[in-house]
Amino acid sequence: MQRAASAFVTLFLMGLCILLAGPAFEMRAFGRSGSIDAGALPQAVVVVVAVLAILAFSSDAFDHFRGRAEGGSSTRGMTVLLIGGAVLLLLAGFLALWSRLAFPIAAAAFMTSTSLLIAPPETRNLRGYTTIVVVSVAFSLGVWLAFTYLLGVPLR
Repeated sequence: MQRAASAFVTLFLMGLCILLAGPAFEMRAFGRSGSIDAGALPQAVVVVVAVLAILAFSSDAFDHFRGRAEGGSSTRGMTVLLIGGAVLLLLAGFLALWSRLAFPIAAAAFMTSTSLLIAPPETRNLRGYTTIVVVSVAFSLGVWLAFTYLLGVPLR
């Protein structure tokens, strides 16, 4: 069961990476002068998630063949599938929003959604939600200001 869950998670994540690769790699990663451009982060995320999915599957396969497979690991696989898949879908939404709206708005929406997804139960109250929104907006604006004005990389 663990190998099947691990394989399913890997295939699902790889499928989402393939789906996201198109929009991510349509964006320029590097400017004419060699500077980092808007597409660098989405491209890096797609590649890193694909590599990590393959490494996680490989690790599970090696553990299985060495006899160290745990009976409850399919639960871990399903958790990874649900959270990892949701984050990749949110990333797809971020890329879609970013092509239509300004970076700070799309980034704040992505960061808020992702934070709400992974927030521990004890922080799921008005204070926790307010903190998530404030930090997401502040961080997104900070990244946008840093890239646009300090690094000279316009994030529209």
